[in-house]
Amino acid sequence: ISSNPIVKYISTRKILVSFLGARLVIDEIEEYFSKFGTVHVDYAVDTLNEKPLYFAYATFDEVESCQSCINIGEHYINGHHVIVRKVIRREDLKKAEQMERIRAVCEARIQEEMEEEAKRKRRQLNRKLRENYATELALLRPPPPPPPAAAPLREAAEDPTPSTSSWVPLLPSEEFQEGGASHLAGYGPQRQKQCSTFAGGSFITFRFQKPMF
Repeated sequence: ISSNPIVKYISTRKILVSFLGARLVIDEIEEYFSKFGTVHVDYAVDTLNEKPLYFAYATFDEVESCQSCINIGEHYINGHHVIVRKVIRREDLKKAEQMERIRAVCEARIQEEMEEEAKRKRRQLNRKLRENYATELALLRPPPPPPPAAAPLREAAEDPTPSTSSWVPLLPSEEFQEGGASHLAGYGPQRQKQCSTFAGGSFITFRFQKPMF
């Protein structure tokens, strides 16, 4: 029982005093432990041969007195080293073990909740930092240039074919109408001057030149 780590958290009023190889009587043991508080000592004796078993039980009236005795690492009675241990009932030990399990579960749950809370706060902080960064970046970034104005399309591109309602053909002048056929055929006024007619013959000879347009 003494090797169980839970024992140190259990309160008791009774201790086991071991003094192997030492000849100690009840009065000596009681006198030594009485300096911690009121105590009653029971000496262990072999009932068969009535010899001492080299250990005794010391019971204090107060838990605090027993705990003060336990807190001292080593004890010596009349120069003999004695070993002191707590005496704990099994029922009390089982209760302490159950309470220890409950305490461990509660501590693990509290630790988990604290970690979740820390993660939640970190997520909120990161989200806030991203929002602030996006806002500052938008303020530093210049606005986009306005779109270029559409150039007016040419009337010819919009309607390459003139409308029949607005198109009026140009008529040639009277002078062109009179000699139009001669001009088109290459017989203009200059050409007529250069022509020679053979009056007496049976044929007429013309001298042609390159048309002048």
